[in-house]
Amino acid sequence: MPEHRLCSGFTDKYLIPHHLPYALPAIRLCIQGGGADGFRHLPGRWNQFLFLWLLAGVPHLFRYVFILGFPVCPGCYFIIYSTKKEINMNEKVILISIDGMRPDGAVGCGHPFVQELMEKSTYTLQGGSVLPPVTLPCHTSMFYGVPPERHGILTNTYTPPVRPVKGIAEQLAASGKVCAAFHNWEPIRHIWQSETMKYTGYINAYQEDNSDSLLTGMLLSLISRKQPDFLFLHLVETDEKGGHDHGWMSPEYLGQLGNALSCAQRIYQAAGNDYHIIITADHGGHDRSHGDNCPEDMTIPMFFCGRYFQHGRKLEHACLLDLAPTIAWLTGVAAVREWEGHIIPHL
Repeated sequence: MPEHRLCSGFTDKYLIPHHLPYALPAIRLCIQGGGADGFRHLPGRWNQFLFLWLLAGVPHLFRYVFILGFPVCPGCYFIIYSTKKEINMNEKVILISIDGMRPDGAVGCGHPFVQELMEKSTYTLQGGSVLPPVTLPCHTSMFYGVPPERHGILTNTYTPPVRPVKGIAEQLAASGKVCAAFHNWEPIRHIWQSETMKYTGYINAYQEDNSDSLLTGMLLSLISRKQPDFLFLHLVETDEKGGHDHGWMSPEYLGQLGNALSCAQRIYQAAGNDYHIIITADHGGHDRSHGDNCPEDMTIPMFFCGRYFQHGRKLEHACLLDLAPTIAWLTGVAAVREWEGHIIPHL
C-alpha cells in the first residue's frame, strides 16, 4: 500500500476507515491551540471535508499535495498533507513450483541462483506445506487457498470437491486475465478449470528426458509472443527422478534440483523485469517418499521476486495457502472470501 505522510512526521500506511485511530494525530494538528472549538472556525466546506475525511476515509481519492491554512487561532497552524496515488495493482505473475524441493536441498545443491534469490527476493527457508504433503493436495491448496480438509483432495487421485471453492485461476479468468500453465505431471491439470487457461503445455516426464528444461523453453517462447498475465510452471523431475528414484538429498536428487533451479533462473533472467516471479515447492521429502507430518516433508522454501517485494527480506511466516491471495493482490483481482491464506508482506 502507498504511504501517506504528514509534515509532523506522522506516517499512516493504510489510511482507510478502520485505521481511523492512526489519523487522529493529524486532526490534532489542525485544532492545536484552538481546541475542539477550532473546527467551528473553519469555513463550512472545510468543516464538511474534515468530517468526511474522518468518517469515510476519503483522502485516498486525492492524488495531489494540498496546503491548507486553518484560521483556528491567532498564529494559525498549517498542515501539509501529501498522498501518493492509490496503487491500482495490475502486475503479471509467474508461479514456479519445483516439486519436492527441500530448503536444505536448495542450499546444498550449490546452485548460485539460490544465493541470488536470498539477496534479491522476499523469502523463507521455513515455509509451510499442508497435510498431507502430497503433490495434488498441495497444489490444490496453492490454487484454492484452503487446506486439504477443506478442498477434499487428500491423495494424488482427483475427486470432485463436495464444497467447491473458487481458485486463483477462476478469479483471474473472470477478470479477463490471460492465463497459461505448463506441466510434466498429468494429474496437475485438475487444479484449474480447463476454460481458465488460454494456453497449456504438457510433456510426460516419464517419456521424455529433460522435460523440465523443455517446458521452460515452451513457457519462455509463449512469454515472448503473447505476454500472458499469469503463468504457472510445474517442474516434477526433482521429485520423481530425484527423490523417488534415488532418495531425497542423494547426489541424483541434488542434480535434478540444480537443473530445476537453472530453469527458474532462465525465467528470472528473461522475464524478471516484466513479471513478479514466485518460486516455491509443494512439499519436501525423506528417504524415497513423502507424505508424513515431519519437518523434512512439511518444510519448503519460498521466494517472492519483483518490485513490490523487498530484497533480502526473510519472512517469519509463509505457507502454501498464502499464494492465491498474494497472486490476487499482485494482479489486482478480488480474493475469495473462503481463502484462508494471507498476502505475503510487501513494500
